[in-house]
Amino acid sequence: MKRLSIIVLLMFAVVAVAAMADTDKSVASPVDTVAKAKKADLETRAVLDGKVVRKVADGEYVFSDGTGEIRLQVMNPAQLEMAMADSEATVHVVGHVAQDMMMTQVTADVISIQD
Repeated sequence: MKRLSIIVLLMFAVVAVAAMADTDKSVASPVDTVAKAKKADLETRAVLDGKVVRKVADGEYVFSDGTGEIRLQVMNPAQLEMAMADSEATVHVVGHVAQDMMMTQVTADVISIQD
């Protein structure tokens, strides 16, 4: 009986270790295009360069980098308002992929405007 208990315990330990190793997504590399961001897992780091296309709502904009468009959520919309005024300005966004009820979006942590 002890032998059977030890074997079962070892089997559970092996299965638990295998399951944990398979779900570790902490080493995912950041995405660098809108197309990749749309396919990325939640909380994946996003580093994007592109243009603000239009304002959707307070703190929400449509962002494009030539590979597609994605909704961009920002906490400080004043920076993006300046970028929208200058149609030639390129916006550099560092953030993470998030998901709303219906769509994938990028939540911006850092925004900089490049000339």
